[in-house]
Amino acid sequence: MKRQTWNLEFCHRLASLPKHFGDLKNLQTLKLRACVALVSLPERFGELKSLTSLNLQDCRSLISLPKGFGKLQNLKDLNLSYCYALQSLPERFGELNLTDINFGYCWKLDLALIFDVIFKFEGLTKLSLMGLEMVTLPERFGELEKLEKLDLERCYALESLPERFG
Repeated sequence: MKRQTWNLEFCHRLASLPKHFGDLKNLQTLKLRACVALVSLPERFGELKSLTSLNLQDCRSLISLPKGFGKLQNLKDLNLSYCYALQSLPERFGELNLTDINFGYCWKLDLALIFDVIFKFEGLTKLSLMGLEMVTLPERFGELEKLEKLDLERCYALESLPERFG
């Protein structure tokens, strides 16, 4: 079966994906938004070599991403917003070629980790840090030269922006 897009949004009771999900070599877009029972992705998830867009928004129970996640070299668009339980990012996460990433409301992810990894995405054009508890942004923010859209909505603790901003 050759499917390029799978939409599993709002499958509230979906707790896992089959371990052979990585065999879907032609899958380009995967929408798992609001799969609130989803705890993890299969280890072979990194074998989805054609995947360009992944929406995990509101996967509230998702604790971590699999080790092989960094192998998704064609992944450009990743939405992790409202993944309240997400506690870590896999080791090779910074090797992705993301252009659009949403970390909004990923409250359990360490801000230092988020700030470290975003500077590894040289082609980053869209970034959402919505709802995160930060007082300021790193001075390095001026290095994100290709950034076209930045979402800091509801960053209630934000007090200042770096001098080299924009």
